[in-house]
Amino acid sequence: MSLALARPVRASDATLARLDTFVEATQDLLSTRLLQKRVDRKYALPWAVVAPLLDRLAASHHVLRSAGRPAATYESLYLDTADRRLYDDHRRGRVPRYKVRFRHQLERQLTYLEVKKKGHDGQTDKTRLPRPFGTQALDADTRAFVERYCRVDAAMLGASLVIGFRRATLLAIGSEERLTLDWDITFACDGREHAWPGLAVVELKQPRIHHDSPAVRALHSLGIRESGFSKYCVATATLAPVRANFFNASLRLVERLSSTAC
Repeated sequence: MSLALARPVRASDATLARLDTFVEATQDLLSTRLLQKRVDRKYALPWAVVAPLLDRLAASHHVLRSAGRPAATYESLYLDTADRRLYDDHRRGRVPRYKVRFRHQLERQLTYLEVKKKGHDGQTDKTRLPRPFGTQALDADTRAFVERYCRVDAAMLGASLVIGFRRATLLAIGSEERLTLDWDITFACDGREHAWPGLAVVELKQPRIHHDSPAVRALHSLGIRESGFSKYCVATATLAPVRANFFNASLRLVERLSSTAC
């Protein structure tokens, strides 16, 4: 699977201009918002509400720039067993459950091998290992890394799904949380490719669930409620020959939102 997914151009100049008005986050602020152990809260929203959402967040958040830009391009290559055991654990709601992926930051030409664990306490632990840019396969060292943090025989893992997207990262000034906004989402699996052109996905990372935060208030003011939307699970359910009944509500939601005209 390549690092060259085709992407629809969704981000208007006006939206990127809004991001440019945010104060740039400092490294000191970033160091307090890494949240490698956290609660992930996810929201799917139509592209049309991204601009008003950013307007509501400008006073309470700073933007993390990547290579001098307010948004970055990512590709994530997910690994799974031939029978998609890791996906199936998510479908069944099993805990602990894991995601294993190579995440590529294209502008900065950085690659990390990441293992994410969702535990019994509802928190997510993420561990990552720097790799040469463009790495897409496990070797002896990275198999050992995976097995240290994931209950799976790493020799059984292979490429199962690639997702490309653009991302803006906003760091809260007065509360310990980080918000990411993803758009231009394209994915490929088993030789097929698909896109969600009218969809944006917000992921709010907090050390524990906190409802009275600027980001939650901004989302609620626009009628956006938490959906538990997972790009990895819904993309797999869209293209792969897997059981997907558990994700039917998310599949209907993304179909509606991704077809919304700007």
